[in-house]
Amino acid sequence: MFLRNSAQNTHFELKGGEYILFEYFGHFTIGDGGWRFVICGVEGDGVIDEIDPPAGFIDRCGFALPHRIMFVLSNGKMFAGSYNSEACRFSGLSSMFRILGIDSFNGVSKFLFTYDGTEFVSQEHLLLLGSDINFSCTLCWCEGMESSGLTLPNFIKFLTNVDTKSDYLKLPTGIVSQYGGRLQECFLMKFRNGYELPVYFSDDQWTISGVSNLYEDFGLNGGEMLLFEFNGKSDFNVYVIGSNLTEIEYPNIVHYLQKNRPRVVSVRNGGLKFVTFVNEDNPMSDEFEPPSSFKRATPMIRGYQNFLFSNGKKIEGGYHHDTGIFHGFKKFCLILGIEDFSNYNVVLFTYEHDKTTKVSVYDDYFVEGLFPRSPVLAGLNSHNPTVFGRIEIYVKPFHMFKYFYEVDISTVYERITAYWRRRDYITAYLGDRAWKLEVRARNRKCQRKTILEGWIQFREDLGLAVGDLLILECPTNSRHHFSLQVIKQPLA
Repeated sequence: MFLRNSAQNTHFELKGGEYILFEYFGHFTIGDGGWRFVICGVEGDGVIDEIDPPAGFIDRCGFALPHRIMFVLSNGKMFAGSYNSEACRFSGLSSMFRILGIDSFNGVSKFLFTYDGTEFVSQEHLLLLGSDINFSCTLCWCEGMESSGLTLPNFIKFLTNVDTKSDYLKLPTGIVSQYGGRLQECFLMKFRNGYELPVYFSDDQWTISGVSNLYEDFGLNGGEMLLFEFNGKSDFNVYVIGSNLTEIEYPNIVHYLQKNRPRVVSVRNGGLKFVTFVNEDNPMSDEFEPPSSFKRATPMIRGYQNFLFSNGKKIEGGYHHDTGIFHGFKKFCLILGIEDFSNYNVVLFTYEHDKTTKVSVYDDYFVEGLFPRSPVLAGLNSHNPTVFGRIEIYVKPFHMFKYFYEVDISTVYERITAYWRRRDYITAYLGDRAWKLEVRARNRKCQRKTILEGWIQFREDLGLAVGDLLILECPTNSRHHFSLQVIKQPLA
């Protein structure tokens, strides 16, 4: 990658003085490279906290920029900033000095920023061009609570009274090794009500700092649980389970640095979570009783239930209104060949009106256990689903481009894709791993679907190559959960 000061050119109507950025990846689209702009020089003492992007960039992209911004350096380091839509100004760049270990940007002549049109606007690396040093920058953010990419184990952190009086929060034992290098130095804790908290992670101490505002804003005093769900990129969706074992009623508030309005939280919009502890008196071999707080929050619980487990298996069950007890887990135990759930510590449920209730389990370290077996793999009883259909995808050369993330699914498989919404998520399972992929409709009639977010991580995790064949099979009772098979292209 390099910059060049342009001379006059008649084809692009360049008059001289513009900067041309050369970066070749074999193809060119907005999704691949995004919009770039350059800020020249830092005056005075070389300290910078705010920048005013060029008017041309604002005209093209200003309407899509949110208030909360995350800046990403080329070494993966991140820090929080903001965008003022009224002043058309980015702020918060002074945090770079601490991260880079420098006092100023004296000697830096050009700053290069990149915005990819969806989630990323980047602060990547220092470029040495002759005698000039040029700084490249990417800014990023993520919206909503959905996620894509490799599905990593969630984990639960119990809050004590001591925790709520500290600005530091220690992560559970072993979780750092589970996530490896995916944890950034700075990331966002994102809550259902739209509250987004920037925190800093210490790899040495296994702690995150900057959490004290959360306790005050949410009124947490200890006894609550924080459920961390990795969003597939760098941030975490976080849910708060109260001391009554049911998800709290979130306050109508956002972080003081945010200017957007809080989101409405309801059972119909994201469901309601609750937990139950497994013990000798409650091994959950077939029946279990939810917390009384959950019953009060959802008085009209469905009598007929579908339970969806973390390996994509879906079973039929029910709820007895007279006794207030769920039942039907014996079917799943038979599929796995286990007596009950006594090998686990906590079972988490996500209940949604008129939808499937999701079930996940947590071990003694409060890290999610991912069940083996796929949605269509044969179990030990007659409750296993039959295969509804399959989707085949051949990996082509353009699927392997560095920034390529759109994979069209043939209309031949419309029998399956017709069940997907215009924007939806599917999950592919292979062994003890799972990937969530965002799919969207290419046209208004929704005849052709394409895989968007999650494809790059998916192909890298599987080590795909040109010519490989992906086979996705879904059961009759679930067209969003697929058993994955990869047939490698034979070597010549």
